[in-house]
Amino acid sequence: MTRDVGQALFQCTMLNKVLCEQKGIQKPTLCFFADDQVIIADSEDNLQRGLFTIQNIAKMFGAAIASDKSEAIVFLGQDSVRCKIVVDNKRL
Repeated sequence: MTRDVGQALFQCTMLNKVLCEQKGIQKPTLCFFADDQVIIADSEDNLQRGLFTIQNIAKMFGAAIASDKSEAIVFLGQDSVRCKIVVDNKRL
């Protein structure tokens, strides 16, 4: 059976929806469009965990996160703040 990255992302989206519903969260924490992903998290640790989850799923399908094309943007209120988010030992 061949695995398709699109199927994996769809499954992630559905899993995220179910987990959010179970926790009573109204807003999604993962958003996907084509090959782009957005992780919405309430802490740097949760952001890293979300990225790690997507990275592991991508590896299952022979895909990878392009750290040179990725970025992390963190806001505290209206101000952007620095954070340390890592993919394959490379800081975004």
